[in-house]
Amino acid sequence: MRFRVAIAWLILANGLISGQGIGGKAGIGGKAGLGSGGGGTVTFVQIADAGTNANCAWDGRTDSNPCPLPNNTAAGNTIIGCVGWNAGSTGATFSITSDTQSLSWSVDSATRKVADSTTDYTEIGVQCFHSTTTTSAGAETVTLQSSVDLAGPIFLYEIHGSGGTVTYQTGGVGTGSGTSQSTASVTPTQNGALIIAISVIDDGTGSSTTYTQGSGWTLGYSNGGGDMSWATQYLQQATAAGVTGPFTTGITGTWVDSQTVLIP
Repeated sequence: MRFRVAIAWLILANGLISGQGIGGKAGIGGKAGLGSGGGGTVTFVQIADAGTNANCAWDGRTDSNPCPLPNNTAAGNTIIGCVGWNAGSTGATFSITSDTQSLSWSVDSATRKVADSTTDYTEIGVQCFHSTTTTSAGAETVTLQSSVDLAGPIFLYEIHGSGGTVTYQTGGVGTGSGTSQSTASVTPTQNGALIIAISVIDDGTGSSTTYTQGSGWTLGYSNGGGDMSWATQYLQQATAAGVTGPFTTGITGTWVDSQTVLIP
């Protein structure tokens, strides 16, 4: 009897170690076992902005121009969007009214930051959004609708999760005045995260200002018009650590900054 019990325990242990577990389910060391999850990394694929297409901007009205990604998307990826604006009134909001691939979307409240800018505009603001369904292989164009007339940038990022998933974790925001912009610190809950940041500054000069990206970040696009300038950047993390979406500008002014954390 003891011999048969010992054999049974050996068979069970072997199944757990190999990932088969009880009843064919994954066990310790298997894909669905303890400490599993998506794994891998979240990586940048492409960006749409006013540099790739002049339509990627608000144009002093409530409906945005249709903003197309420059290349066809790959199947199974995620779209992250960030917008910046100036407005003649407060409380601006927006929604995604249409896109070529009929994706589902979430506008992320934790990424929203507005500021009263007494220099030139009643309000400047930033906020990000993401697709909650994945892309197909093909063209993708996104159109937004706002509650009030806006002017400012629209950025679209296509991102890829090597482990098969991308999860929006949270956002971080900040506002102030000066030449250094940053958000509240956010630490990804997993390694391999991708963080996207956007900044808008009321520079008060009538011309665009130079943006410098944070250490280790890649500047996506920066430009400006009138008394407002903006930029976006992204950071690929190997090991999770606190991030603050930092930018530096050549001119001082009222600014808002927002970052979005995507984990595998």
